[in-house]
Amino acid sequence: MSGTGKVLLFGCGGLLVLAVVAAVVIGVVFNYSYGRMLDEKSVEGREFGRANGKQGCLDKIMVRAKNTGNDLPSIKGLLADETFISSCLEASPTDPRFCDGVPGIGGEFKKTLQGAVYEEQVCKDLGYGQHNPTCNMVFSAKQKFCWSK
Repeated sequence: MSGTGKVLLFGCGGLLVLAVVAAVVIGVVFNYSYGRMLDEKSVEGREFGRANGKQGCLDKIMVRAKNTGNDLPSIKGLLADETFISSCLEASPTDPRFCDGVPGIGGEFKKTLQGAVYEEQVCKDLGYGQHNPTCNMVFSAKQKFCWSK
């Protein structure tokens, strides 16, 4: 192998090692910064869901959506709300009508597009505005829940 080939090989290998180290560091920092909070939100969501049902899960987060309006919440806030709502829906008692009218998600582009239109339309119909990030996240979580079953 020529000298240039060795330099390229070692250079690419070094970049790969650097990328892996960076990914590990980011994971550790994320877990340190958000791990405990997300675990607490998950426990809180499960407890709330068992006591209040699926609609109660949505209602609790929608109060925050009303308060934030169309302002972009923090990443930490969105992660906390999504963790809460997902855990809450999973733990709440079965409601056979909860998923009525919720379009499918994933896979096909058309279904993904229908999902985004659904989120925005529901939020608009409920008076939260068409581009309320918290409201859109809640109905995205509802879709994921309904179609992961």
